[in-house]
Amino acid sequence: MNAPCIAIIEGNAVLRDALEGKLSALGYTSMAFADGSSFESAITSNPPWAAAVIDLALPGKDGMLLSRRLRLASKSIGIVMLGYRNNATDRLLAQKEGADNYLGKPVDTEELAAVLTMLVRRAEPAPAAGTDWLLNDIHMTLTTPTGTRIDLTLSEVELLRALALRRPLCRPGCPD
Repeated sequence: MNAPCIAIIEGNAVLRDALEGKLSALGYTSMAFADGSSFESAITSNPPWAAAVIDLALPGKDGMLLSRRLRLASKSIGIVMLGYRNNATDRLLAQKEGADNYLGKPVDTEELAAVLTMLVRRAEPAPAAGTDWLLNDIHMTLTTPTGTRIDLTLSEVELLRALALRRPLCRPGCPD
């Protein structure tokens, strides 16, 4: 299985390198961008990243603009905004512009790691639905292959139990 890729868009080279090192230690791959313009040109309709860490104050393009454009390109990608202005107004604006989370600088890398883990897990496809129906005659429920639980009456439970225990119809090759 390929390691999830995280885009790092950070104007400060020291912080960008530190973030790349932390993500690598956590088992992620990363693509780093030093400015907003280079990242903006890499945004496609199917971005290769599971999440993006975007600096609010970037050279070239504003982090809020990039967050908005990335969210338009992908509804499932995780977006974390980083900024020195750590107040409610900026956090709310970041969320309105598409960010899932806003962390203040200096960023606590352990907190960032926890946020990214949650966002990457959220973006993973749901496990395939089962193929079997499940009859629970004690709780009088029937569970569909997709997990939907249906409450049953006693008569419905008895009918389904009888059908489930019934010998299958003979198919070609079955003994009579």
